[in-house]
Amino acid sequence: MTRWLKRRAPLLCVAALLAATALLGERLATARGSAYTSSPNLPPSVALITVFLGGFRGLINDMLWIRAAVLQEQGRYFELVQLADWITALEPQHTSVWALQAWNMAYNVSILMPDKPGRWRWVQNGLHLLRDRGLPATGQDSSICLELGMLFQHKIGGIADESADYYKYMWARQIMQAACRDGRLETADSDVLSHEFKMDLATMQALETSYGPLDWRIPEAHAIYWAYVGRSRATDTKTTVLCQRMMYQCLATLVESGTMTTEPQGRFMVIATALPLLPGAIRAFEEALPDDPVANEGFANFLRRSIALLVFYHNPDEAQTLFTLLHQRYPTQDTAAGFDQFTRNRQMFMPKIITVE
Repeated sequence: MTRWLKRRAPLLCVAALLAATALLGERLATARGSAYTSSPNLPPSVALITVFLGGFRGLINDMLWIRAAVLQEQGRYFELVQLADWITALEPQHTSVWALQAWNMAYNVSILMPDKPGRWRWVQNGLHLLRDRGLPATGQDSSICLELGMLFQHKIGGIADESADYYKYMWARQIMQAACRDGRLETADSDVLSHEFKMDLATMQALETSYGPLDWRIPEAHAIYWAYVGRSRATDTKTTVLCQRMMYQCLATLVESGTMTTEPQGRFMVIATALPLLPGAIRAFEEALPDDPVANEGFANFLRRSIALLVFYHNPDEAQTLFTLLHQRYPTQDTAAGFDQFTRNRQMFMPKIITVE
């Protein structure tokens, strides 16, 4: 009996360890949530990984996150793309995983490309990752909507990237060729919007009903859409405030540059003011004021610029109305001097022309 025990002891230990590992794996899976194994949105490869790794999935993923931080610090962005893809396979429900990978593609990898088309390709990769994979994997999470909006607002619609005008041009051309030629919902193809751009025409129409007509060839319009959707799905105050902030910031931008005109061949585009969005922008600010600590400063600046804009385009009555609102809400020595003095030095607002070489 003793000899038999000595021979079988290692096997018994291994069996006991395997049983303990299985039990621990079940408890870890329960603690991490049943979403990993029960979500119908998970692709078969991810489901297989989830079952195969069991309780070790979390430990391996922690190691991958540590490695990702090292690669990020060392600037090894191409390696980070593959590593982040593994992380999303292990933790597809976590919004931070998708945000990290999309940000790396759109910001870090894109600037390493030698030409504008190469940069645009990587910006689109980040966009498609969030929209086409991240949203379904996270159950249409509001944070993913917010990340999508940030790509449209800052990367495509912003001015920090030296290729920003190229991004704007390419995005506008993509919308015109696929969804709506003139950027208006009246001529939009709802099926293309739904399947290719993952946008709902009814939601877009509701958005315009509340805030005014948008030119959907302009990236800030899409930032507003995703912020609007994110706000409707948000379950915490922070996300709601950030979504509202994106909406009023983008609407304020579109008041000054929210109308696009193109020549027939689409070789150049002219972006000018969109004064019909002025009431909607004011509404967006008013909605955000109770909860957003920085909305007051933004609203005051917006009113100042809008007054100058209206004066420049010969709308003195509307400018006077906004001036009265500005002085009531945010009185200063400049507003105390009166409307005529406040608007004496007119600011220039010239259309912007975008061309592609």
